[in-house]
Amino acid sequence: MKKCISLLLVLVMVLSCVPVAVFAEDAAYYVAGTASLCESNWNCSDPGNKMTLNEDGLYEKLFHSVPAGNHEFKITDGTWNNSWGKNGGSANYTFATTEVQDVTITFNASTKEINVTLSEATDKPVDESVAYYVAGSAGLCGAEWDPGFEGAKMTRGTDGLYTKLFKNVPAGTYEFKITAGDWTRNWGVGGVADGQNIKFTTTEEKHVLITFNADTKAISYEIKDLIVEELYVIAGTEELCGSGWNPGDLNNKMPLNAMTGLYEKYYINVPAGTHQFKVTDGSWSNSWGKDGGSDNFEFANEKACNVFITFNAETKEITVELIEVADYYVAGSDGLCGVGWNPGYAANKMYLDADGLYKKLFKSVPAGTHECKVTNGTWDQSWGDGGNNFVFETDDVYNVTIIFNAETKELSYELSEATAPDAPPAPDTGDIELRVHYYRPDGDYSGWEVHMWNGVETLSSTRKFADETVSYNGKEWKVATYYADASDVWVGFIIKTPSWTKDPDGDRKIDISNVTGGVVNVYAESGSALEDFITDKSDATLGAKVTAAIYNYKDSTITVTVSYPIENPTIDTFTLEGPDGQMTISAIEVIDEYNYKLTYEGIIDEMNVYTLYYNEVPCKVTIPNTYSTSEFEAEFTYEGDDLGATWSAESTTFRLWAPTAAAVCVNLYTAGEGGDKISEVEMTKDVNGTWIATVEGNLNGTYYTYSVTRKGETVEACDPYARTTGVNGNRAMVIDLDSTDPENWENDTYVTQENYTDAVIWELHVRDFSIDETSGMVNKGKYLAFTETGTTVPGTEIKTGVDYMVDLGVNYVHLLPVYDINSVDETTGGYNWGYDPKNYNVPEGSYSTDPYNGAVRVGEFKQMVQSLHNQGIGVIMDVVYNHVADAGNFCFNQIVPGYFSRIHDDGSYQSNSGCGNDTASERAMVSKYIVDSVLYWNTEYHIDGFRWDLVGLIDVETINAVMEAVHAVNPDIIFYGEGWEMCSWTTKDEGEWASDPYSKKMTIQPNDALVNTEAGVFAFFNDTIRNVIHGGVFTATDKGFVCGNLSDGIKTTVTDSYMAYSQWGSNSERVDTPLQTVNYASCHDNYTLFDNFTVDALDLNGLELSAENAALVAEQAAAYNNLAAAYYITAQGVPFIHAGEEMLRSKPSVDAENNFVFDHNSYSSGDGVNSFKWGQLANELNAASYEYYKGLIAFRKAHPALRMTEQAEILSAMSALETGSNDVIAILNKGGNGENAEILTVINVGADVAVTLPEGQWNVYVNADIAGTEVIETVSGSVTVSATSAMILVKAEETEPEVEVVATGWSGYTTWVLTSDGTLTVSPTAERWNGKCNMANYHKVNGVLTLPWSGYADQITKVVIEEGVNAVGQMAFYEMPNLKEVVLPESIEEVRNYTFKNVASLTTINLEVVETIREGAFYGCSGLEDLTFAEGVVIEDWAFSKTPYASMNP
Repeated sequence: MKKCISLLLVLVMVLSCVPVAVFAEDAAYYVAGTASLCESNWNCSDPGNKMTLNEDGLYEKLFHSVPAGNHEFKITDGTWNNSWGKNGGSANYTFATTEVQDVTITFNASTKEINVTLSEATDKPVDESVAYYVAGSAGLCGAEWDPGFEGAKMTRGTDGLYTKLFKNVPAGTYEFKITAGDWTRNWGVGGVADGQNIKFTTTEEKHVLITFNADTKAISYEIKDLIVEELYVIAGTEELCGSGWNPGDLNNKMPLNAMTGLYEKYYINVPAGTHQFKVTDGSWSNSWGKDGGSDNFEFANEKACNVFITFNAETKEITVELIEVADYYVAGSDGLCGVGWNPGYAANKMYLDADGLYKKLFKSVPAGTHECKVTNGTWDQSWGDGGNNFVFETDDVYNVTIIFNAETKELSYELSEATAPDAPPAPDTGDIELRVHYYRPDGDYSGWEVHMWNGVETLSSTRKFADETVSYNGKEWKVATYYADASDVWVGFIIKTPSWTKDPDGDRKIDISNVTGGVVNVYAESGSALEDFITDKSDATLGAKVTAAIYNYKDSTITVTVSYPIENPTIDTFTLEGPDGQMTISAIEVIDEYNYKLTYEGIIDEMNVYTLYYNEVPCKVTIPNTYSTSEFEAEFTYEGDDLGATWSAESTTFRLWAPTAAAVCVNLYTAGEGGDKISEVEMTKDVNGTWIATVEGNLNGTYYTYSVTRKGETVEACDPYARTTGVNGNRAMVIDLDSTDPENWENDTYVTQENYTDAVIWELHVRDFSIDETSGMVNKGKYLAFTETGTTVPGTEIKTGVDYMVDLGVNYVHLLPVYDINSVDETTGGYNWGYDPKNYNVPEGSYSTDPYNGAVRVGEFKQMVQSLHNQGIGVIMDVVYNHVADAGNFCFNQIVPGYFSRIHDDGSYQSNSGCGNDTASERAMVSKYIVDSVLYWNTEYHIDGFRWDLVGLIDVETINAVMEAVHAVNPDIIFYGEGWEMCSWTTKDEGEWASDPYSKKMTIQPNDALVNTEAGVFAFFNDTIRNVIHGGVFTATDKGFVCGNLSDGIKTTVTDSYMAYSQWGSNSERVDTPLQTVNYASCHDNYTLFDNFTVDALDLNGLELSAENAALVAEQAAAYNNLAAAYYITAQGVPFIHAGEEMLRSKPSVDAENNFVFDHNSYSSGDGVNSFKWGQLANELNAASYEYYKGLIAFRKAHPALRMTEQAEILSAMSALETGSNDVIAILNKGGNGENAEILTVINVGADVAVTLPEGQWNVYVNADIAGTEVIETVSGSVTVSATSAMILVKAEETEPEVEVVATGWSGYTTWVLTSDGTLTVSPTAERWNGKCNMANYHKVNGVLTLPWSGYADQITKVVIEEGVNAVGQMAFYEMPNLKEVVLPESIEEVRNYTFKNVASLTTINLEVVETIREGAFYGCSGLEDLTFAEGVVIEDWAFSKTPYASMNP
């Protein structure tokens, strides 16, 4: 059409001889100008700036969103040989924009006229056809300054930014620019077209991420640390993960995306439904779910879709993206696709890869030219190279992968070495063919399918119905076929739609327990009941197979059930295989024709998998959880208190619980390690699974072990009930415990508090306390350090040790684990927090002065407790009954394999503790062991409290049993622990345990009411208050309110937590009582509080973490520390202080690359990181912090209202006040717990602010820098609260002002006195008239009433008539303007005429004793609201006229 127009114009020009412009179709014009306009900066042939011919015959170019400023340009023909500017001449065309605007430039090619039009700014359309590359140094890009090198091509993200990640870039200096594929368009420093190269230097091998914004031309680069890829595996429901909850299935491994730093997993075509999963470390040792916690991550999809899961290994954040599934096919030439241009050929369907691209692999494609397109299954939609076919060539036989980007519709291909084409798909196979027939009366089968499980599945568990039908009983049935293995006993099936509408609702099972082959036909009619389906086995091969093989723990046999009787069975009829291969069957007993009992050689235990074969068909041996059955517990629960070694000078009796043992002996040794074996003493089987032996003589100091024999195998183990051991805890020691008692031990008493809320707990590691050179203690790292007093930092008078604790004011010391620790070698010493128990009832030997002598550790531990008690400090023991260091080698499990631990069906240990195993506390003898152990520590060592590690793994019944036993000895012993929800499943499957084996039985925060009973109160660490103070513990820079984060909801949480009314973590359950919330800001886990706030301060100031920068923000971090302490130490509940927090304890260290860090998990980091740096108290900042904490503790102790015990009392007494500032929280405590004083706590996270105070005088006891029991200042009206600080004020007691006499006088037979408080008191005299003592009557004279007190009328607010006065005088208080209160004595008989006329301010008066109320006495008292009269009172006319009681007038 254009050619026709051009020819027509030429014809017109020739015929009319009129000059007419001729537009050549191939003419090209470009705009070249400043980068602010053209981006490419005076590039005369930039394709992006090419002009187009519009319908008016003008060339046109639109530039979007041109910034404000001056701009210049010219029009070119693609070279600088021809260019046009202002007025078509050589000067640049200039113009200006005053704001961001669109700029349209037009060019008349005939006249060379240029016009510029400005319009409202619009976004530039994304030109996805343009590819961008990084061109630069070969060491970076892989090719030296190649502008279109494919290896340096950038990828456009969903955010519109182009990125390229270069991995493992060596140390060096590099330069680069961004190009559009050639050098005609390139951008450098500042995004300037043709700008300078961008340079950077790396000092070591790094990843480099380059980002380019194609709209703004902004370029950035990020040098990223080499990320060591760790193993993360998704375990979840089968429909998502395929293998179910298997943390070791590497098919679900999450690869690391080095660009984002996230681990990713892409699941394709996930069926509709609800799915759950967790991210694991390849085992159940560590796993993360919802919000990085222990709950499964759950999501739902209404229809099948692709699922993209990411995991942030640092924050534990999980994201799930649901991506709609679309089907794409490759249609093309025969040499490629095999079937020509078939748009929906199933074999050529593309799959969605983990990188988000659809792909199809064609194998052994011959050399030649190939063409193809991608379709949606029809020719309605197809994509190639633009509108053309996608064409490529191969010069040899290759495998060809066609790649399709469904977002950009871009096609590409990859070549790889040729391999043989796939064989045709093998048909479903199996020993048994199951044909499920389905009949619908309406004949509509669209969308219906059969979901089947439990057999061999070559494709998936969902089967489609075939098109053809089968006749049966006069009906036409659709059929779906499924194949099962001969070992299957049943196959389940559900008839459903893809959205899981079921017909009927529920699961059905096909019994094939007697089927070994052939065909089983099943008929199910729509709408029938769940059990109403027909199973036809007439075409099946019937025969015997093992339907069950069950291990019997009592006699170590296997009971076998078969589906058909077996003729003349022998020991060779069955084959038994275990983890070490085939096991010998030594005998077979026929129980009946379907059941047999097998005796075998060797051992079967709960921790392995065993398989029984019959006719080569396998059946897994079921090993019942016998330990947890009611039968086992009824037979083998021992209730005595003599387990272990019971010593006397004459003999020692050993009792061991070993119900599965065949023989037991006790081995006696001369030493705890090495030495000679004295003897082996056989033990006798006794009651309830126990074994007993008595050895004559005094065995005090003799070491011993047990040898336990099961099925011919013998293990040697330490006594679980050992009271002490030799070095490293491998041999128990018989001990005379009384001989270890220190002097006056019998007079040692528990140090406890009346209520939990009176406790101030200080958490401490024994070794940390004294090991540092600045401690001034002699017994460094030992129990005996706690017996030293008068210690100071060498060369100073700064207190250390126990004196420091007393001065600080704490009343409990919480000791990190002090029982026998597995990871510390007692022969050489070492460091560990101790959360890896080896022997629960034995003190750790490395803290004693002689770990080889079992008696020393016991005696020195008692000395430590006694010394602390003498200083008024109770001892709380950190106990770790939820797991052991090594379950397999733990003595209890060596003696009774697997009994102490929760074990999965596959024999592996549950590990919700994250430590390799979980304790089966629900089992009777484990529960008894825990109760016995805690009671032993409480009674033998006088322990005053117990902190429970991960108590969420311990059942409620055990905890209550512990508290009941201990509180019978001392009802004030304190219990608290970590009540996080750990998702450990108990081993019991009977009774009430079966319905809810976890949540309602475990000692977790939401179950607080279950452990607040007559047995006692169990408290929980409150992570809500911790997190609201400084943010979560999984992200270093997460911030709480202290650092200014008062975002939505946080203010409420701050107030609720302060009032012991917060939610338990993410749970909706609230704290029930202040007795159950342990309030803390830090503990041994994670960062110290000061380090946490230092990281926050660095982040807020934009500073990198370094020792120098940490010092710069130290005062800011210390201010945060003070604010946090003032908040949680004075909050309702139980305050818990990480020892050293008060002196700004820090744990600086270096990482593997020698970078400065703070150690946030220093459990084994050694003394250099963990020890108390007592010398820091010489620093002003550290000393000031100590004094502040000391003052806060004293203030808390001085005010019972801060230590209330009932939630109802707290909620009645405390409330938040309106402050008018987003940065300020004020909480008023009106008193309680026996204290009447009002306490106001003000928290300010912003700048200095004036806060309005409630009415009255207020004494300040705590401010930004000072805390204590001395008044800092007294204020009223308002007070200025310093930035980032707390202020706590107590309302001053109101004192009665001094009353002065204003005037006095007589009134009849009475006297009167007016005082400065406004009270007029009328008193009787001895004078009488007719026996009466009356006030004078008053009258108006010439219309004027003169009273003795007329000059003071405005001052009188109260009138008190004292006893003995009989009448109130006439008009005595006439029209008193401010009189509000009148007090009459019992002696008053009458109120005379007009006494209180027009006293409108009077609202109430008691007239019960008055006999007569004279005329007009209260006339006009319009404010009267409350009157009380005596029965029979005489009321004269108008006495109450013009009052609310006017109706009482006669």
